[in-house]
Amino acid sequence: MGSLFLITRSALRLSSRERRDAARAWLWLAAARIALIWLPYGSIERLVPRIPARRRINVEPSPARYTLAVKRAARLVPAGCLPQAIAAQCLLRREGQPSRVVFGVAQDKDGGLEAHAWLWHDGRPVPGGETADRYTPLAASPRS
Repeated sequence: MGSLFLITRSALRLSSRERRDAARAWLWLAAARIALIWLPYGSIERLVPRIPARRRINVEPSPARYTLAVKRAARLVPAGCLPQAIAAQCLLRREGQPSRVVFGVAQDKDGGLEAHAWLWHDGRPVPGGETADRYTPLAASPRS
């Protein structure tokens, strides 16, 4: 997490659309973090498909665009891979774009298991899921 001054200075360099995206991502990321504290993942998984698509769909509902917004928001709301995947999934869902969260494991350097969650959209991992090929998928949420 960076200093508030550096974050503010970075935010002022963004376009108005990028700032709006980051603000929306911040809200979804905070909601995902809170939801994961209070609800089992299965409940969250059932709630995401209920998020209504916006009436006016953005011209460019790009997974890369929303992933970048979530990464920016994560500078203010520290969050691991699962809350970030859920937040990006919610942003895409609002734009009418289906996606699913995938869970996987890999062996770490010490021989233990390392878990990871990433988002899958349109037959491939969403940007941010670049390391997904390192993990063996265990389960995926239904398409939302």
